[in-house]
Amino acid sequence: MYFVEGTAKRLSQRADAEAGDERIVAARLSPDATLFVCVAAAGVALWAVRPRALLSHARRAAVTVAEDGRNRDAVWRPDATALIVLTDRGFLHFYDVVRAPPLAYAFPAEHHFARGPGEGRAPARAALVFKMALEINTGIRCGVGLPDEVLLCTNESPSILSLSWTGIVNEFDTISLADLTFVDPDVAISFITVNSSMDLFAWINEFGDAFIAQRIEEERSDDFSYSNDGDDGAGDNNRDDEDDDDDAVFYSWAGLCFHDTSTAVPPATCISINPRFHIIALGDAMGHVKVYQLTDDRQEAIHSHDLISNLGQTTKLGAVSSIEWTPNGSALAVGWKTGGISIWSLFGTLLFQSNLSNIQDDLNPSQIDPYFYGVDTMFWGQGGTELLIHSSATGDRDLYALKFLQSPLANCQNMDNVSTVFLVGDDKLLIRDCSGDGLDAVSLDLTQWESVQIPVIYLASNWPIRYAVMNSTATFVAIAGTRGLAHYNIQANRWKLFGNESQEQSFAVRGGLLWYEDLIVAATQDFAVPGFQIRIFSRESNLDLKCLHTEPVAFPVVQLSIFGSTLLCLTDDCVLRRFDIVKTNAATATLRVRQQVLLENVIHHVGSVQSILWNPINDATALSANGTILLLNGGILSLLEETTDGVWKQTMVTDKVEYFWISHGVSGVKQTLWTFGLEGLKIWILHDDGGGGSLSSSSGGFLYAKENMIHENISFYPLCIMFQRGLIFGLESGISTNMAAQCVVYRPEANSQLFLDTFIRFFLLADCPSIAYNFISHYKKYKYFSHSLEMLLHKVLEDESAGTVKLGTESLLQRVVEFLKRFPRFLDIISQCARKTDVSLWEHFFNVAGEPEQLFQACLDRNYLRTATSYLIIIQTLKPASVSVKFAEALLQKALDTGDFRTAKELIRFYKSIDGYSDDMVGTLRLSMEHLEMGGSETVDPKKSSPIDPASNTFHLEVVINHHARKLLREYRIRALGQFSKLFSIPLASWVAQEWKKLGLSISDWSLAFASIHEQFGLLYPDFFGQTQEVGSSVRVKRRSLPLNFKPPPATSESAGSSLRLDMKLVNRRMEGPKSAHIVPSESLVETPVFQEIRDLGKIFAESGCTPWAVILFSLLFEVEELVQLLRKDSLLRQEWGDALTAASAGYAELVGKVVIRLDLEGVKHR
Repeated sequence: MYFVEGTAKRLSQRADAEAGDERIVAARLSPDATLFVCVAAAGVALWAVRPRALLSHARRAAVTVAEDGRNRDAVWRPDATALIVLTDRGFLHFYDVVRAPPLAYAFPAEHHFARGPGEGRAPARAALVFKMALEINTGIRCGVGLPDEVLLCTNESPSILSLSWTGIVNEFDTISLADLTFVDPDVAISFITVNSSMDLFAWINEFGDAFIAQRIEEERSDDFSYSNDGDDGAGDNNRDDEDDDDDAVFYSWAGLCFHDTSTAVPPATCISINPRFHIIALGDAMGHVKVYQLTDDRQEAIHSHDLISNLGQTTKLGAVSSIEWTPNGSALAVGWKTGGISIWSLFGTLLFQSNLSNIQDDLNPSQIDPYFYGVDTMFWGQGGTELLIHSSATGDRDLYALKFLQSPLANCQNMDNVSTVFLVGDDKLLIRDCSGDGLDAVSLDLTQWESVQIPVIYLASNWPIRYAVMNSTATFVAIAGTRGLAHYNIQANRWKLFGNESQEQSFAVRGGLLWYEDLIVAATQDFAVPGFQIRIFSRESNLDLKCLHTEPVAFPVVQLSIFGSTLLCLTDDCVLRRFDIVKTNAATATLRVRQQVLLENVIHHVGSVQSILWNPINDATALSANGTILLLNGGILSLLEETTDGVWKQTMVTDKVEYFWISHGVSGVKQTLWTFGLEGLKIWILHDDGGGGSLSSSSGGFLYAKENMIHENISFYPLCIMFQRGLIFGLESGISTNMAAQCVVYRPEANSQLFLDTFIRFFLLADCPSIAYNFISHYKKYKYFSHSLEMLLHKVLEDESAGTVKLGTESLLQRVVEFLKRFPRFLDIISQCARKTDVSLWEHFFNVAGEPEQLFQACLDRNYLRTATSYLIIIQTLKPASVSVKFAEALLQKALDTGDFRTAKELIRFYKSIDGYSDDMVGTLRLSMEHLEMGGSETVDPKKSSPIDPASNTFHLEVVINHHARKLLREYRIRALGQFSKLFSIPLASWVAQEWKKLGLSISDWSLAFASIHEQFGLLYPDFFGQTQEVGSSVRVKRRSLPLNFKPPPATSESAGSSLRLDMKLVNRRMEGPKSAHIVPSESLVETPVFQEIRDLGKIFAESGCTPWAVILFSLLFEVEELVQLLRKDSLLRQEWGDALTAASAGYAELVGKVVIRLDLEGVKHR
């Protein structure tokens, strides 16, 4: 849930020529994450994290470098008041971090520029002050800082040396490795780390063995003497008490080796401890990362999982050089010595990988950030908003900072945050509103995300943002930083902040932030009057400390959650309180305690609790004291049920879970429980009663019954389950390059996946087709509905062919096919699935789905011509050429009859692929016409000629095409004839000229022809010719739906178009836009595609000598000049045309009058 964005920032500390070697050899973050130091061979630089500034630079003299050695590492004191620099000659240089030194930088309190996140206060006034140097004769390999001492691992005579921060050796706390039985006494420690909250140490010796250990504090008495009798190897007492006081404190060590190179595992190189989830991550010399889970008693580290890089061979990555958990423990950064960095979620989902192969072809190698080639060390900044990296490149003097976007799930897991999509950045929110996507799939374009700038005035003093939550209607967002809170109205684009800054700074949100209707519920810690509370703020009111309700609690709140009006509150003392939110009006809201439960026997580490929720699987409207609770603790999801005697029973549902949520059901499904973790998405389904099958609908069966669980494989990190749309929405990190700036650009890439096929498959496996149908019917309105059914069929076919699905005598594929027959697009789904499946599976597939020939005929019967073409290709693959040609002829004839000329053209190509004849369509048509002139038949029976004979097959095809063109002309389908000739590259003018003369065609019924042409172009009859307008303007002319005195003509002879069927509904249709517009002054129409098509056809028929149709077409355009030219010499045609148009409408009658006047004037002039 961490995603890189933007470009890497470079932090440089350039020095003058006298500075010497300023290459960074180590970079270390202070334990409080406010400062960090960059260690060079002859100097130490102190930086502030925010505002990022170089505060102090301690440079060593050349003589001290020669005497004491070169700097190589640093160890911080936990309170960041001191640090020790280690040299390569065994010297320790002590520095104090002096706050507000007399010679520190003096920053002004106010600036003329805008302050950035965390820059509200002036940079920390701190300086490095050299205190002393101390030589350790045995040499120092590494060390860790503790509040009162620093533990150093010596090189010679391997031991753990205890040294106070004043440089005094603590003899009683110094221990030789020879006194510890769980380590090799002769092998020095090369790496050590500690987690103070767990009081847990981890180290690696020179051989690469990894250990965890604890120091157990004990009191020494007079009769104390060191003894190892009865020791089982888990711990040792190691003190000499001769010179100590009677009650002096000493430490015993207990530990174990959890990574032993003697078992043929690669040597360990680095370790990072996750204190929240009691997890240890270990990197080794082969580039592998292993994750171990500590038991509750810390007596064992159990291997949990491995992190597998997707860059191919891990040897290319080199050894793991650095490994760091985020501050909240929800993600892990891994750096390789020669392979860049990667980011992983808590249980091993890859979030980001710096893949050099994606960018090296686009950028100059000198412009690629050095960390792509290897990492030396890295650490997370405050709040996990950035990762600072020092590369392993020789001579690198810079650090690089990567910015991250976080999902609110990282810090605040509640049901509202997993049902909406938004991200929290360093200074902004990214919100994705999917409600505008309509019935289509969710758009994955990042331009659809709304970027909301967090107010600078709030960020400057309260960065980083710790909590962010959106309400259930995705209209409001509340955020909380280090102090106070704020909320944002998405619709109004308005933020609301505390008006009084002192009130804002008087409390902090700790433990949870959520919405209840228009109320904000926050778990807070008060600093003015120390204590902890649950506060309710009204969205409508101003933000101040006079909130609607304040509920004091004795201990810090760990988790808040809400379901309906029920609020759950888990505090640090393992007490779970259940409240009812009582809201009487907008200005009044209170909390009423319903129940208190002590869960100390259930929750061993309260800080590991990720989420807690009332289980709404039973009657959600009547939650009783005997309810159930879903608890996610340390990655383990459990169901807590209260028995009749008041005892809470815990049942584990699943483990290694990062988060979970409940989805409200649709038809056929009541509710679903979703979990995401190491094994991807797991889903438990509670279905509606009835419908048969073997599904269990009981509460227990729903949660932890294996038969009610399904898996969903997913390739990205899911952030939102859009259950009502059947989609899973998530993100993955992307890398691109900016060629102009020669830099790498990071951006999260949205992704989505359908889950409908997984649900249907689950129901069909359980033999519940009725539940499956009720469920999938909810999604019929979406455009991707058919695609989800196709995915179901495809996956089942492949799995059954691989032998992974077993149902006994009946196959799952049979159930799926029978299920799909319920839907109208069954034939399309079968054909599309077959086309995307390997041919070797077709025989089995069509044995179940039906023979392709039968499915092809079903398509013809239903006029599914596009689908029939898919089956034709399948038949061509499975059957002989003679069979496929036969079916192609039937489909071609059907396509021509229905006017689907594009399909017909594709079939022509299909014929050519079989027969290989010439592309000269004009020549072939001419041959067919010559054949007809010699008395040949217009139709050819394919049964009387060999289908695979090129000559007969080609000839038959050409005759079919020519016959259909004649049919269109005879049936007055002029527009279809034009489209047909264009698709088949027929020279329409010459063809019409030949056909019109040779066959003696004519228009026998002008009313029918005129009505037909209006229907074809979707035109209505005009009521008047027009009115005078300015040049360039147009008039929309009303058209009546039918001509005057129009009556459907009786059946005519074949020559007059016996097969014409005029659709009166289409004639009556009222068209919009310019289809019914006429321009009067120029006596022409606005050139729209329809009218341009009419004009082109009119010119073609005029050129071919087919004057009657040319006259009709130009009449639609009110082209007076063209009509005069055409009607000038044919008085009979003029009479037929005039009678037809005069009877059609008043507008056409006016056109006839204008043309007649022009013709009469020409006659007078001629005489």
